[in-house]
Amino acid sequence: SANSDLGSHCRNSRFARAHDMVEQGHEASLALIKLRVVASITVIAAIELLETFVNIDQADKSDVLWQLAILLAFVLSGVLLAWMDRLHAVRD
Repeated sequence: SANSDLGSHCRNSRFARAHDMVEQGHEASLALIKLRVVASITVIAAIELLETFVNIDQADKSDVLWQLAILLAFVLSGVLLAWMDRLHAVRD
């Protein structure tokens, strides 16, 4: 009976550690997905801005400024998101 209690304790302990690892991995994967989505949107905005620069003769100056502002907003939000995730990881 003592051996079965010890065995169940070990199984429960392994299960608890595995559960904690899955939870941490889940949080890490969500953080990675968020960063990849922001990076993808930023790349799309950069490509649009590059296309505008290629056709700069036909571009309206205010449109170029708006595209640049949107790109910088995406870059800033991506940097802030990565920084928040890093601060969260350091705290844990």
